[in-house]
Amino acid sequence: MSQQLADWVSARHDAIGAVLDTLAAEHQLSDAESSVLDLTGAEREMDVTAARLADAVDALPDQRKPVGWDQAPEAGSLQEARTRFVRAVLRALAAQYAEESADAAADAEYADDMMSLAARDLRARGGAP
Repeated sequence: MSQQLADWVSARHDAIGAVLDTLAAEHQLSDAESSVLDLTGAEREMDVTAARLADAVDALPDQRKPVGWDQAPEAGSLQEARTRFVRAVLRALAAQYAEESADAAADAEYADDMMSLAARDLRARGGAP
């Protein structure tokens, strides 16, 4: 495995973890002891990992980049970009754990591409510090 691909795998793993941490922090807001600062910190970490994932995709050879990578990021607010990224990560997780088949493999690859594009869009919104 090339170093660029290894960096992408690591960044993908970290981004998934950050999204799950953000969802957990959001869910915990209903607890009396929770703080919105926990959610804000989790969102900032998610932004950082999304930017790292986008940077890792930038470093990949062109044939490994998702279709549409060279196009302008989608318009929208920071919160919209975060929501698209969370949804893309959840789709990638669902595809990863789907029953094995040729369709599932294609769905997983497509979901990874959408996650990378959503990471690029979030990076463009300036979510990372």
